[in-house]
Amino acid sequence: MSRRQPRVPHSFRGCVLDEFQVQAAIAIQQEMSTLVSAPTGTGKSLIADYLVDAMLHQGRRVVYTAPLKALINQKYREFRDIYGGGRVGILTGDLSLNPAAPVVVMTTEVLRNRLLNGDGVDADWVVFDEFHYIDHPQRGTVWEEAMLLLPAGCRILGLSATVPNIGELAAWLQSVLGEPVATVVHTERAVPLRHRYFTDAGHLVDYSALWQHLTGHDLKAGTLSVKEAPLPPRTPAQLERRSSLRRDAVHMELVDYLQRAGLFPAIYFVLSRREAERMARELARRRGFLKPHEREAVRVTVRHILQQVGLGPAAVPGLDAMAALWSRGIGVHHAGLLPIVKHIVEHLLERRILRLVYATETFAVGVNMPVRTVCFDSLEKFDGQQHRLLTQQEYMQMAGRAGRRGLDREGTVICLADPDVFLKAGLRDWETEALEPLTSRLALSFTAVLNLVRRWGDRQEIRMWLGRSLKCFQSEDRTQAAEALAGELAERAAVLEKLGYLATGGLTAKGEFCRYIWLKELLVSELAFDGTLANLSPDALAGWAAAVVWEPRPQDASLPRAAAGWLAAAQLVADRVAQAGPLARSDLRVEARVAPVLQRWAAGEDWQEVLRNYPLEPGDFVALCRQAVDLLRQVAAAAASALTAADATGSAARLAPVRETALQAIAAVERDIVLASRLF
Repeated sequence: MSRRQPRVPHSFRGCVLDEFQVQAAIAIQQEMSTLVSAPTGTGKSLIADYLVDAMLHQGRRVVYTAPLKALINQKYREFRDIYGGGRVGILTGDLSLNPAAPVVVMTTEVLRNRLLNGDGVDADWVVFDEFHYIDHPQRGTVWEEAMLLLPAGCRILGLSATVPNIGELAAWLQSVLGEPVATVVHTERAVPLRHRYFTDAGHLVDYSALWQHLTGHDLKAGTLSVKEAPLPPRTPAQLERRSSLRRDAVHMELVDYLQRAGLFPAIYFVLSRREAERMARELARRRGFLKPHEREAVRVTVRHILQQVGLGPAAVPGLDAMAALWSRGIGVHHAGLLPIVKHIVEHLLERRILRLVYATETFAVGVNMPVRTVCFDSLEKFDGQQHRLLTQQEYMQMAGRAGRRGLDREGTVICLADPDVFLKAGLRDWETEALEPLTSRLALSFTAVLNLVRRWGDRQEIRMWLGRSLKCFQSEDRTQAAEALAGELAERAAVLEKLGYLATGGLTAKGEFCRYIWLKELLVSELAFDGTLANLSPDALAGWAAAVVWEPRPQDASLPRAAAGWLAAAQLVADRVAQAGPLARSDLRVEARVAPVLQRWAAGEDWQEVLRNYPLEPGDFVALCRQAVDLLRQVAAAAASALTAADATGSAARLAPVRETALQAIAAVERDIVLASRLF
């Protein structure tokens, strides 16, 4: 196709555009799908804003996707404030507002689900913010499937922090879209970073000095490389010196250094919720950073935000304790906090009232909160299975928050130099280490197989679609990779046929139901068709949904045991499904102990009574409610779709009540603090 002659933009919304932003804007004007790779904090989001503005002026439609609901909610509020609520919509699993608007923001999961379900996406452009999530171990397949399923003529704007193999990804997308894909690569930060280490002796040093401090070897002399220098053993006496008391002392010394050196505001990354709160409280007992007029600003801000959502202070658990921290210039931000509490922290930090925010890793992705300094309490994390070092991508995602454009000449990144972590890891130089290339994480689910069969019917068509995947594109032997995916497709289809979801003519009633379920799909579908769900009250169904969506944690052992009425049926279903083969045995577990939490809430109890005997943080409770609502919406849609097909199989009587009960359960869960949290 012919490309229109671009008009070179020099500024947008009062911001002078950098060269890479101009390049991206020109590619957009020329109707070219574009991938942008640039360090965190350099202004990638401005490119997406430029695209949205241009499409609205042309009367065209844009879908904006991102991995986290927090970022989706933020972008919705931004676009709504600029363009008005009538021109902007939002779709998440638990929320739908104005979905026919010319600009719709949605999670990438919702986009993929709509594309696979056949609901379609009427858009000229789709923005994939944080597109490096295609490499996410659990969620990457969602991104890859969404890109593979986009309708012809729909173009992509992908935004990511630095990606070393962006050319490979662009070549793959070009093969998928059938037209050229532009790449815009920017390697320099607008505000450069300096990386330093804070030793247990209270000194701020660079990498070479740290090596000498920990090993006694001088890298600057050039006699030994990092890999050749011997690592000294850690004696019991040395380990003892790393006591919690000493760590607390070093923590306070670092905070004092930040204040003396004028390095506030800062984010202090602590990869544990409990430790983040403990450190914030410890600092608040000893230090306060705000002047009287700033403390008054905190009080007014909190009151104003609560009034906006129609909540009184008593309706927000833990508000007084958090407000006490805020009044001293200290904040905490992690997933266990209520969304409105996190929103207040973000708002106060954006206004430069908070000096130091203790945050977990989730603060690095999504909300755009640059600060002068980023501190790491540790470079080690627990990923759900093991303690490991951060990847270079994870480190840079967090470190990249340091340095505010137009305010700081440089951003500062400071890591606490724990000898045990550094020596175990061989002292990686985080400043110069190469980033990991992005790789495909494509893995088929039963739901995906059902939707692909419904969409194409012909297995050969599906195999051709799988052959266009990034997994095949990146494989040294593409034919072999395609055969492996075809084999996985055949295995999952065989399980579905054995369990009665697929037949010669395509999807059965069970298959039609299951294609709308994206979590533990076989378990949920079997319980719908054996009559278990039809016999539940709305509050009991809400409790069941909570048990299905809940991710088990070590502390769940302290939850009171629950004898839910549906539990025996769920165990029988799990046993029956497991007999269909190894692939069917995953995702069959439910955590019945958490069911009473949502059942009591849906029955109308107060949150304080509900949580009295359950070790759930308020933010986890709200997240549980929202995830349960997401599943209940899937169940309602699945029941409605399957009813027609069920008439021929005699299953209609079991399905008919499910949709109405699910909708009643949703209404019962979405009240008070849960309802107020929808847009935060």
